[in-house]
Order: sequence, then C-alpha cells, then structure tokens
Amino acid sequence: ASPSWAVCAMLQALGDFERLNDGDFGDFSDGGSAQEAEDPEEGFSNLVDDANAILLEDTARNERQAKRNLRIRGLLKTWRDSAETAPKPTKMDELAKVAQEKAPESEHPPWLVLREAPSEATLRLHEELIDFTEFMRPTMIEAAMRDAWVHSIEDAAKSLWPQVQVHIFGSTATALNLPTADIDIAIVNLTGLRVTTAMKQLAERLLERQELSKVEVIQSAKVPVMKVQQRSTGLMADIVMNKTDGMETAAFIREQIRIFPPLAPLVLFLKLFLAQRNLHETYMGGLGSYLLVCVVLSFLQLHPSAQFARAHSVSTLGKLL
Repeated sequence: ASPSWAVCAMLQALGDFERLNDGDFGDFSDGGSAQEAEDPEEGFSNLVDDANAILLEDTARNERQAKRNLRIRGLLKTWRDSAETAPKPTKMDELAKVAQEKAPESEHPPWLVLREAPSEATLRLHEELIDFTEFMRPTMIEAAMRDAWVHSIEDAAKSLWPQVQVHIFGSTATALNLPTADIDIAIVNLTGLRVTTAMKQLAERLLERQELSKVEVIQSAKVPVMKVQQRSTGLMADIVMNKTDGMETAAFIREQIRIFPPLAPLVLFLKLFLAQRNLHETYMGGLGSYLLVCVVLSFLQLHPSAQFARAHSVSTLGKLL
C-alpha cells in the first residue's frame, strides 16, 4: 500500500475515536446523570468506616479472648497451688507400679498363660501373642474410668452447646489402644463459634468443675486439637471439633479387623514394641497408630495366606510376625 493510503487510514481511525468520545456511537454509561454518580470521596469514607468497624470488632474479640486466657491460667494455678498441699490422686501408671511391686517375681512375662508348650517355636509365639492381646484389653475398672472421663467431657460440652454430639474415634474406638493411650474425642454439630474459641470455652468449663490438671490448645496444627488431662485419673484426651473423618476411619478399621483377624494382635504388639523404643510419635519421625495399621493391613492383604487356602491353613501369628 502507498504511504498516502496508510495516512488516510490513521486519520479515519482518529476521527472514529473522537466521535466515540463525543457520544456519536451511543452512551455506554449506566444511564445516570453526572450528579447521580457516586462521589469518590464519599466512597473512600465508607471504606474507612467499614475498616474501623472491623478493627473495633477484632479488638473486642481479642479482649474477650485475653480475659478467657487469664481465667484459664488462673484456674490452673489455683489447682496447682492446692495440689501441692493435698494428697496426690492415684493415677493409672502409679497403680501399675504398685501392682508390679506386689506381684510375685517371675521369669515369665505377666501376660503369659502357662500351658503345655508346643514343639514348634512359631506355634509357641502364636499362643503368646494371643495371651498378650487378651492381657492388653482394658479391665472392667479401666473401661469404667475411660467411659466416665468421656461422659464428663460430653456433659461439659452439652452444658455449653446443647445441640452438639460427642463421639469417640481412634484406637479407643477400634479396640487397638494400649492401656496408657489417649482417648480421641470429636465434638460435632458446633455452630456459630470459632473452633479454637470453643475449645477454650470447654477448657474453662472443665476447669471450673475441677476436672483438669493439664490443658493445651494446639491452634497451629492442620486440625486444631485440645489436649487435656483428667485430674483424678491422669487419663489424657485429644479433642477436635466438627471433624467426622476420624469416625469414618474407625469404622473402616473395625471392618478390616473383621476380615483379617490377625490384624489386631499384630498391631497391638508392634505398638508396644515401638512405644518402648520411642518410635511411636509422628512429630519425632516415628510411626503413628493409623500408619502402622495401614502397613500391617497391606502386609496381610498381600500375604499368600490371603490368596491361597493351603497357605492360610498353615499360617500362624508367629509366622506372620
């Protein structure tokens, strides 16, 4: 194209742009007049007012939270001061020490049931693992203490929020817990509150009822959790809010225990084996309870005894271990 044609095209485009600005091609406004348009200064003033309202609300919330924290610390200090002069309650680990001191000395482990020993070592190990599993089951007294602790937490929660429901999950719900294991508790149907605020309110209520000797709210965790210790028994509980995946996991594990009976004895023994070596805490790089269950379950699913009847007929807990 010639230069004169290009210049003409540019001039034509500039003319179209000027007509567009003059309104020749229609009005692209919202239909309001200049007087009806929002004043920029007024809009900025409204944003400042909204920001100030949010800051005031946050300040009031922080003040309420600070008062609650001081009250919780005060209740804990009051209990510690009184505990120094009062006789210490007998805890479960102390009961175990007393029982161990009173028990007659024996070269056999406390769970072993003396019987005519089979000649094969794996069969002897099979029988001992069965005895060990039965020994680790909670006694009637231990089960009653755990149930009472759960009911105390449930009663305190419902006194604050009548609509909530309290459920047990974790190793206590699957019967794969060691005697000193924490109790995992989920409080669901909680509405209108932040999770951490609800945890502190619950801790305050339990302290008022003189139920706690220790409380810790871990807010930075992926799932916020409150760790509490019962004053009278020393039992620990981990409490989460509005989380139901733990209950679904417990139901899955119970179903797998029904399908694979060796799962429970193997997991219980390996739990104690890891705990004795401080290899059971996940935050220290250890093997957690749920991961351990998954490892043992995968092993049983892939083992020949799960696929061939002949291998199943000669399989024992001793061989599996």
